Amino acid sequence: ENTRQSVESINMFCGMNISDTPFVLIRDGWAAQNYLIIIGAILIPVLAWFTQWLNYKLMPQAMSSGNGEETSAVESSMKSMNTVMPLMSAFFCVTFPVGIGIYWIAGAVFRCFQQLLINRHMQKIDIDELIRQNQEKAKKDKKRIKRLPQKLTLHVLFKI
Repeated sequence: ENTRQSVESINMFCGMNISDTPFVLIRDGWAAQNYLIIIGAILIPVLAWFTQWLNYKLMPQAMSSGNGEETSAVESSMKSMNTVMPLMSAFFCVTFPVGIGIYWIAGAVFRCFQQLLINRHMQKIDIDELIRQNQEKAKKDKKRIKRLPQKLTLHVLFKI
């Protein structure tokens, strides 16, 4: 019993034992009439769903054809993944210990801030100039690759 109490204090976060599932926290919170624990246990799956959904919304989306054609298989697959994955995250947070949900929420919040910074940086970049620079690099690489077989032949024949 003493070991259990000492380990339990290590696993506490905001008054919740992170090794318990939300169902256990709701049951224990209801028995102790601690409604903050109940609210926290309900909020973790909801926040996990919301932060995952927000991450997908912040990511740059591929341009759809827009001319009435059917969406491609890749587009429809991505659309369904963007819907299903946040729901799966919420389901896992309901059935797994609360600590996993807190971990996922923290990671998703960090990714949201990171994506916001990347989006702001990408808005400042001239895409046409970036494409032109990459085309020049590709031309240089193409010339270098054409010379490569000659160098390999000389190296093999003359052990240069």
